[in-house]
Amino acid sequence: MEPVPAKEQARILVDSLQRAWAKQAKTPNPSLWRALYESSRFEFWESGFFAFAESVTRITQPLLLGYLLRWLAKPSREVGEGLGWAVGLMLVALVQIIVHHRLYYLTMMNGAKARIAISGVINRKLLKLNACSLMQTSSGNLINLVSNDVQRFDMFYPRFH
Repeated sequence: MEPVPAKEQARILVDSLQRAWAKQAKTPNPSLWRALYESSRFEFWESGFFAFAESVTRITQPLLLGYLLRWLAKPSREVGEGLGWAVGLMLVALVQIIVHHRLYYLTMMNGAKARIAISGVINRKLLKLNACSLMQTSSGNLINLVSNDVQRFDMFYPRFH
């Protein structure tokens, strides 16, 4: 099995989110979303680019299909023009397939990274609390926070862009 790339290791992700959260905590209105954005800005814009590219291909396909259908409705047709519309439609469909799968991969990875980073920050915070503070919260609440609530980031990121 191949080793995990350095930028995807849990320690790196947690450290990055913890630094971003420390900066957010100093602001009047701290936001976890802004901290997540700060810790993964490049990945956010990379997936945004692919989301835009997918939208362009989804808009282009019906337009090319319309031109192809208009060509088919003409009484006198040039074969080269029809082949051009058909090849263009095929190429846009191919690009759309590639872009869609890359976008899905990136958003799923970003969701998993966010879940790992938030779970790690929660874990570090729990390790720093004293036993008296931990007794005020049930273990069920802590397990629910880490397992169910943080898991929603996996489901959110693919639907974000």
